[in-house]
Amino acid sequence: MNDLKVYTLALELLAECVTALNDTSNGAPARSYVAEGVPAHDDCCEGQLTVSIVRRYASTTFPQVDDRPAACSGPYLVIDFAIEAVRCAPVQDDNMNPPSVEALLASARQVEIDARAVWQAVRCWLYEQRGRPMESLVGLQDSITPEGGCVGTRLAVSVGVLDGCKCP
Repeated sequence: MNDLKVYTLALELLAECVTALNDTSNGAPARSYVAEGVPAHDDCCEGQLTVSIVRRYASTTFPQVDDRPAACSGPYLVIDFAIEAVRCAPVQDDNMNPPSVEALLASARQVEIDARAVWQAVRCWLYEQRGRPMESLVGLQDSITPEGGCVGTRLAVSVGVLDGCKCP
């Protein structure tokens, strides 16, 4: 496996999600990138889409983690991705008034639109990968609750790619 295979897979997932979100009423978030670990929600009011590389591990039986990985265990390198789409959450105003019900409803609607678009994009991308030497698992899709002015959705995806051992 080439050294940038994991990054390349993340970029492919990101591109698929951007395309799907572009077809929604509010379009794709202004910021989209690949991240290592948990991304900072730095600019959610412009919208932010990330494909995070959460962890990597060896697996003999996808998606199970090898308890005692040997020097050349495998045959799979499993990558756990988290795909997040976040937008600006309605917040209280300067007079400490809560956001309007209409603003809360519009925000919840947008999160659902984004969640569905990301879900469908990932499933379509995985379908397009048929014939590639890999396994996949679409995990849970969680809501990112309003915190720090951001709200959104997070989808867990695991991909297992055959990883040729480079041991001597």
